[in-house]
Amino acid sequence: MHFHRAAVVFIHHYCSLTLESGRTRDYDNLERSCVMNILQNHLLHDDDGAHLITTDLSNPSNCDHTDIFIMEATDYLEFLTKRDFSLYL
Repeated sequence: MHFHRAAVVFIHHYCSLTLESGRTRDYDNLERSCVMNILQNHLLHDDDGAHLITTDLSNPSNCDHTDIFIMEATDYLEFLTKRDFSLYL
């Protein structure tokens, strides 16, 4: 599969205990660019603004991890509408 116009969403899950201590991971400290380079080499047409939407979200969780969702750009808004944003209020 190869995406001409894509959306990549990173959802960073943080351990609730870590959040309570006031510590969270910084997106810049994650190997995001390495992941994006791999995706561009294998799945994406290009990583410029005309061909790619990227989004970073965070959620409390029971452990630290990151989920990566790759989709056609036309599916991006539908994907976001299915997310539970009550965690951000």
